[in-house]
Amino acid sequence: MAAISHNGLAVPISYIPNTFELQRWEFMIFRSVMDMLTDQALLAKVEQFIADKNIPPSRFGREVMGDGALIQTLREGRSLTLKNAGKVIQYIQSYRPETR
Repeated sequence: MAAISHNGLAVPISYIPNTFELQRWEFMIFRSVMDMLTDQALLAKVEQFIADKNIPPSRFGREVMGDGALIQTLREGRSLTLKNAGKVIQYIQSYRPETR
């Protein structure tokens, strides 16, 4: 199977979407996920984000995926699918704090 190397990982070409079939925002999310493919890197980005924005972990999980235990289970070693990792990245990139 043909593969390309990205961040030291071999990614099978069959897993790389045709960029012409994706909307621009979908491609940007896909690239963001590919740039931080490891579970540890994703968790580190989430931990930094919730600390910087002073968001409780349970609120983050509920808002992103409807799962208040998301952060806790990530800390315990849970892996996300690329689709769900994309949701996390999209939330972080599009986050706008509430004004009260």
